[in-house]
Amino acid sequence: MVVAFEPISVVEEFVYTTLSADEALVLLLGSADAIRPQFMPDEEPDLHVTHDFAGPDGRDTGTIPMGQAIAMLSLRWMIVAWSKGPSRQALRPVMKRIVVALGGLDMRGRQFVFVDSDEIGWDVTTRYEGPARVTPEAGATGVWQQVAGYFRIEIRQK
Repeated sequence: MVVAFEPISVVEEFVYTTLSADEALVLLLGSADAIRPQFMPDEEPDLHVTHDFAGPDGRDTGTIPMGQAIAMLSLRWMIVAWSKGPSRQALRPVMKRIVVALGGLDMRGRQFVFVDSDEIGWDVTTRYEGPARVTPEAGATGVWQQVAGYFRIEIRQK
């Protein structure tokens, strides 16, 4: 039986759970607390990751048969690695780990079974879609470099 759900918060929970379970990524970041959804608190570690919904915004969202429940939703997700300072080279190993965690070692995509905090089961398919264009940001705390990638995340309720 398909029950009502909110897809953005489900995928947000899935991404955090998946990335924080990658021991190599957490070791690079220093803590799973450095993996955050879209907005960041004032005090951030010099190396951290944010992630957020990036579409479809009017495009095809998946398969919704006429008169039936949603069979599958496809969301575009952007993940951004941040480092403080003038160089973004420290972000290379971080983004490589993220691509492996969500896109697979061969970058062909991955499949997961995920149970969210509402105890709803999901079949999740993920694949890397390529880099996202970002620019350095200068603020009161200094210059922050970014490297970002898009991922396609498809969720199907079990």
